[in-house]
Amino acid sequence: MPKSKSAADYYRQCFEKAYGKKIRHDQWAKYRKEILAAGIALNAESVRFYARFKQIRPRKVLTKSAIDTYLKFDSQYRFTDTFFGYEIREAVNQLVPNLKKDTFYKCFARLHIPFKHDLKYSYEEVCRVVIFAVLVDC
Repeated sequence: MPKSKSAADYYRQCFEKAYGKKIRHDQWAKYRKEILAAGIALNAESVRFYARFKQIRPRKVLTKSAIDTYLKFDSQYRFTDTFFGYEIREAVNQLVPNLKKDTFYKCFARLHIPFKHDLKYSYEEVCRVVIFAVLVDC
């Protein structure tokens, strides 16, 4: 947690840089509160992560349960470079068993990633889809 106003401004600047535009002071206060409520340590890396999350889902709040589910996925598949579509479907079903099939496909569509069972996906693409799917369930 920053001890001075300049440190708080640094985190806000990190957020704005990753987010791609300036935000109002009250927006930053709200985002900062959400970051801390989710159990995320306030540092430059976590602020950039939250800014990228807000680009994908601007109206969603990242919850502690969503982060725990994502970390479960990350610990299981961290060393996998590529995934096939059917592998992603199986992994998401394990994390979010009650996610409907149509909703799963909408996660890809909303992220502008085409889905095919036999298509290869990078770890970064899969992480975005998993975060999106976990938040739909919350």
